[in-house]
Amino acid sequence: MIYLHSTLNAYYNVFNKAKKQKSFADHSIYEWSTENIVSPNIDLLNAATPKNLSVLKIELQEKKLIIIDLVTTKEAVVQIVDHRNESGQNTLIGRTPYKNLPRFPDMSNLYNKKNFGLTQKIVRCVGPDRYNQLEENETSAMVSFVSLPAYYVGWKLTAIGWNKDYDPKGLNLQVAINSLI
Repeated sequence: MIYLHSTLNAYYNVFNKAKKQKSFADHSIYEWSTENIVSPNIDLLNAATPKNLSVLKIELQEKKLIIIDLVTTKEAVVQIVDHRNESGQNTLIGRTPYKNLPRFPDMSNLYNKKNFGLTQKIVRCVGPDRYNQLEENETSAMVSFVSLPAYYVGWKLTAIGWNKDYDPKGLNLQVAINSLI
């Protein structure tokens, strides 16, 4: 399953043949090729909660999640293998413990580090407002907002960073996604 940090419109060139199937758990679900695509219906901080991501996992009967986020890097597409959350926000605060899960989970192995032929990066997740203001390399908009609660409820995560300025039509992003699915 592919998780987009914002509405499908931001990725229209890449997923222009996606068809909306349903909405639930504050997300829209689309069918694209052989994959489901999920994007939030409300702001990401309120959509990407342990509860919502758990419901999506159960409803869609999926275990693996590919997170796609915007990045500022020197490459068109990178594999995010770790992040530093410099956003000042955390989607787990006040939402744990959830069910029988711990209040303070181990987050030391968040991302899949298998080499898929992409440049692997550790990024600074700065949040959407600061991302649009900064021009520093290795910066991510929102990867931590999704990865923390998704990992917390048991998703196996691979994260991709897409630099739209270097790949405006999303051709490199499509190649990267195909190498992952």
